[in-house]
Amino acid sequence: MVVDNGATATLEANIIAGNTRGVDLFLAADTATPQDLLVNHFDLVTPYNNSSTPPLYTFNYAQGILALLTNIRGLDLSCETGTCGYNPDVFSTVAIADPSLAPYGVAAQSVLVGRYGVVPPDPRVVEYQRPGMEQAH
Repeated sequence: MVVDNGATATLEANIIAGNTRGVDLFLAADTATPQDLLVNHFDLVTPYNNSSTPPLYTFNYAQGILALLTNIRGLDLSCETGTCGYNPDVFSTVAIADPSLAPYGVAAQSVLVGRYGVVPPDPRVVEYQRPGMEQAH
């Protein structure tokens, strides 16, 4: 078994470049990327099936939620009795995944804009591209 991890686009690029790492199951962070492989690179994915009319499937294997985590001890993030999530008067910065690279970054940015009015670029929002490679916007 081969396990490879990385950004969805990086994994897709490996498959398109000939699947040099030999992966045979692709778990993506979105539905658009596997659909792109099926529609635009069908000849690359069909050899991994055993029939001439392969039963290629895409399906949602997980649904996620955004989670809030703070290092402020005892802070109540609930909407019933606390800050109701992000509060710019309480938090000096907030970290999210880079929206240009990660679907959860897009979701987090949407919540910050829609619910809390934090419109990018905002110096309070730090977008992480990958571990150890932060980039403030």
